[in-house]
Amino acid sequence: VTEAQLDALQAQINPHFLFNTLNTIGMFIRTNPNMAGKLLQRFALFLRHSLRRNERFVTLKEEMGFVRNYFILEKARFREKLNIVIKIDPSLLDCKIPVLSIQPLAENAIRHGITVKEGKGTVFISAQPLSQDEMEITVRDDGVGINPQALPKILKPGSGSGSGVGLSNVN
Repeated sequence: VTEAQLDALQAQINPHFLFNTLNTIGMFIRTNPNMAGKLLQRFALFLRHSLRRNERFVTLKEEMGFVRNYFILEKARFREKLNIVIKIDPSLLDCKIPVLSIQPLAENAIRHGITVKEGKGTVFISAQPLSQDEMEITVRDDGVGINPQALPKILKPGSGSGSGVGLSNVN
């Protein structure tokens, strides 16, 4: 992975997520100030991790901490509609992975799979060893699925909705 590609990945914070999170925190300021304070702390941690410029790689444990912060913010917004299941082999937690390589996938699962689904939905994240030097990280959802015609194009920059760089950057 080149430094430019990692910079692009780190620079990618979905503006819709930022606005929605701030609106959610604003709602909790009126209805549950303690929750608003906790969400604001999580949001600060999320931004701090997103804006890291000096680190190209983090441990799987650090990345999953970031992803968990992201999920806490999204759960505050979607409440019972969103369920999260995480199964990480503990032997992988100290392995290094590119920073921000899981969160954009989780964001896509929520945005394109769960939010457009009727009723509740689940995002599943798992990591398991494949060999001494390899692991498999999976992010999937039980949402609406993708249009089969769009599937061949999803790794091309500019395809899809939003900024169209999430999957291509992670790839």
